Amino acid sequence: MEAPPATADGQQETMSAEAQQGNALPPFISKLHELVSNSVYADHIRWGDAGDTIVVTDPVLFARDVLPRFFKHDNIRSFVRQLNIYGFQRCRRAGSSADGMDSQLEFYHESFMKGKEEIMKQITRGVPSQKRAAPGDPPSAGKLTTRRPGKPTGEKAQQMHGLQNDILRTANQLRAIDEQLRVHMDNSQMTLMRLMYTLNSSIAMQQRLPAPAAAAAPPLPPHQMLLPSAAQE
Repeated sequence: MEAPPATADGQQETMSAEAQQGNALPPFISKLHELVSNSVYADHIRWGDAGDTIVVTDPVLFARDVLPRFFKHDNIRSFVRQLNIYGFQRCRRAGSSADGMDSQLEFYHESFMKGKEEIMKQITRGVPSQKRAAPGDPPSAGKLTTRRPGKPTGEKAQQMHGLQNDILRTANQLRAIDEQLRVHMDNSQMTLMRLMYTLNSSIAMQQRLPAPAAAAAPPLPPHQMLLPSAAQE
């Protein structure tokens, strides 16, 4: 069986391509429905027993034999990421591993069911499905109240880009100020070292100078001078 043409990167379809097709299924969902409904690939991927899940029966063989024909890659993790982008929920089983490399993989989407192609048109990128309720759970079990945050586009993307530029500009200014402070501190340190050297040199020179001579006693005033004879009387 000839596989339908895949996209350039083998896995990513753009929103514009889906919009151009109007009410048609997104390319990834269309390929997925063809795969799971074709008995030729039943050993690799099939409907679950209740017809409301898809089961990858052997991820290794599925990645090796099927993915290259439909999606031009053989990476099971990329396939799982695409399922997540379209809102598919992983059905955990007892003893299942968290890395997605179990012997079988099972996924659920409330709008992807066997024989109900008309509701598959409701599946869009970035909108998560409700979780599959386990037997015995109340009707509200598994209901999602939040949306997966998508990649910002349009005005938000421009705002984020402008904010990133502002942060980068501020970081560059801070680096320039830090460099200026470092240079100023280096110059101040050199000035202080020169002052200390000058002060020490002055102290050393003063210590080497001879001590000043003692000053002679001032002469007595004339009225205090006595002749020797008068001093003897």
